[in-house]
Parts: sequence; structure tokens; C-alpha cells
Amino acid sequence: MALVVWLGAEAQTTAAEVVPDVEAARVVTMRIALPLSGFVLWGHGAGAVTLIGVALSLRLAHLVEVEGDVAQVANPCESGRHVALRAGVSPSVLAAQSPEAPWILRIPLLASVQHVGLSGDGCDGSSHDATTVLMLSSGLDFTYWSATEGGLNVRLLGGYGSNSSGEVSLGLGFSFK
Repeated sequence: MALVVWLGAEAQTTAAEVVPDVEAARVVTMRIALPLSGFVLWGHGAGAVTLIGVALSLRLAHLVEVEGDVAQVANPCESGRHVALRAGVSPSVLAAQSPEAPWILRIPLLASVQHVGLSGDGCDGSSHDATTVLMLSSGLDFTYWSATEGGLNVRLLGGYGSNSSGEVSLGLGFSFK
């Protein structure tokens, strides 16, 4: 009987060791934006879709997040670059810390400064060379953690800002503790 109890305790210890910490204090995440997975809109009805992009974010103290991203964007008449610097909080709202499903869902609340620079003649003959806007964004951020301190991350983000600007983006990536 003592042998069975000891083996049961050993199994519980082993299971607890492989459960990832879904609430890590410091997390670095790298995401890519695939073609047509994002849209940025700035004043006067001008906008562009994402062709390809990359973002790097750092979350500290379980909550504070800073992020930078750059993307190649285009519309039917122009193409160029979209650059964003974001900062804010990313609180967790749901978490499952078990060996079967180690995941966390966060709702990021981020303020940003964003710059879009396009080149081309524009569809109406006037180019929208460059625009810088301030924006507030929020969305859903889901990370599924593996037992090896890494995780798969999906982020859906939407925002609204100055000069009737807006953004919608979907990023896929990897998180590391």
C-alpha cells in the first residue's frame, strides 16, 4: 500500500513540473502579419492592406506591454510602409494552467503612434505621401504554451484614432519566457 501511495505522489510531482506557467512575468513575442491580414485607414478615406509585416512585443510585470511593428502595405494605386509603436497594458482575462491545456487569453489596451508612408500617383492623381496618427487599440491575444517555455500566439487587434484613422490586424507568432 505504501508503494502505491509513493508512486501516486511521484506521478503528481512529475505532472506539476511539466505544466507551463501561463502567467509569466516577462514574455517576448514575435508575430508576422500575412498578406491581407491587416488594414490601416487614415483620414479622407485613404487606406491600405498589409502585404507582409512583423511585430515584436515585450510584456513586463505580467501586465505592461510595449510593441513595435513594421509592415509593407499597398492599395490599388500606391504602396509603402506602415510603422507603429504601441504601449499599454495587457491584462489576462482567462487562463487554464493544466498539462492538457496551458493557455491564456489577454485583452490588450494599447496607445500608439503610427506612420504610413506611401509612394505612387494615387488613384485620383494625388499621392498621400505620409501620415502620422495617434491611435487607441484593443483586441484579443491568445497564447498556447508548450512545456518548453515557448508558445504559439494569435492576436486580433483593432483601433481608432486621430483624423478618423483605424486599423485591424491579425498576427500569428511565437512567445518566449
